[in-house]
Amino acid sequence: MTDPRTSLPSPGPAAPADPTFARFVFKSNRLEVEFEGRDDFVTAQIQHLRDGFFREEAAAAAAAAPGAPAPTGSSAVPGQPSLEEFYRRAKSRQGRGALQETVLIFAYFLREHRGQEEFGIDNLNACFSLVGVTPPKSLANTLGIMKRTQKFFHAGSRRGQYTLTEKGTAYVKRLIGA
Repeated sequence: MTDPRTSLPSPGPAAPADPTFARFVFKSNRLEVEFEGRDDFVTAQIQHLRDGFFREEAAAAAAAAPGAPAPTGSSAVPGQPSLEEFYRRAKSRQGRGALQETVLIFAYFLREHRGQEEFGIDNLNACFSLVGVTPPKSLANTLGIMKRTQKFFHAGSRRGQYTLTEKGTAYVKRLIGA
């Protein structure tokens, strides 16, 4: 069938406008997410969610079972503070510079208390969400400035990944009084 206005084949009513477009919606009592975009982007986000949140949820459920061993990858690491506790304890300033200090606090926490040497924007966005702070509009730009100008980060093993430098570590240690 052709469209008389363009002489081109017209899509049928069931044909998608963009075959690479995908949408994913998930709701539970503790999490609500919605991803929309290119198919490869949505697939990567689902994988990240599965590897992070769902694995932690399964570990927490296993730990709650009577006689279960302590989970190794959950957010409730025995003897370690939660991100919320650690963030409250750190002495971050208000106003100018507070955002960069918050990013440093999250990076330090991930490395020192969760054994995650490298981090990326997704990790930091999860941290912002957990402590109830609105992330910056351009977290990538903030990280780039902190890496190039202030030398708080090194590039990680792949694009979009960072590691704390000694300067960044020392800065956070001053904030937390270590």
